[in-house]
Amino acid sequence: MNVGAGITVVGLTADDAGGTREVFRETLRQGVAPRRQLREAGFRASRLPHVTSDADDAVLAYEVTSLPASSRTPCAHATEKADLVRQRLAAYAVVTSERGVLLTRLSQTTGRPGLWILPGGGVDAGEHPAEAVVREVWEEAGQDVELGELVDVSSSHRVGIGRGDVVEDFHAVRLLFTASCSQPSEPVVHDVGGSTESAAWFSIADAVDPEAPGYPEGGMASWALDAVRAFADMP
Repeated sequence: MNVGAGITVVGLTADDAGGTREVFRETLRQGVAPRRQLREAGFRASRLPHVTSDADDAVLAYEVTSLPASSRTPCAHATEKADLVRQRLAAYAVVTSERGVLLTRLSQTTGRPGLWILPGGGVDAGEHPAEAVVREVWEEAGQDVELGELVDVSSSHRVGIGRGDVVEDFHAVRLLFTASCSQPSEPVVHDVGGSTESAAWFSIADAVDPEAPGYPEGGMASWALDAVRAFADMP
């Protein structure tokens, strides 16, 4: 079983020589969004980070500027007791081709079987998130892709009953990329028995409209639907 990557948050500021210097470095706190953690430390962060890997961790390096003390916002930390505390970094992509947009359907091994999402998944320790996306697209759909830009970073946190009826404190950080597939084929799931039941190409028009006849049966995760809609609106 692969071990997931940890997450390190870094703040970079311009130096006098025209380069950058590191002014902040911390492990991402449980339940706290990366930019929120920087704000608590007194920095305003760029919307998107530079993503690298360092030993077992993925590094999210933001360009930052200092905030006045009056603008610093303390983070709210969960106080509920949990049997299991888990943080997961995952990377996904809006993969497009002449056949449309690629979606994957969650299997019975997941908490929401039948739901359609974007191809992608957990980043392994020591793996660059960009490499993880390319690997996951192949494992889940059998497609070779050329990765584009990082377009979004989102963070979600919940404390509740998880698998095995235990109280789980779960923090998810999701990196979203664009990707293109120059030679699309009929999708094939190579990681049989994993989280993906099937994969398919959909027209973007169908994927962004729940009322369309060709909208994915079973529905799409809200974050995946939002991502495809945002891609469709890109100039």
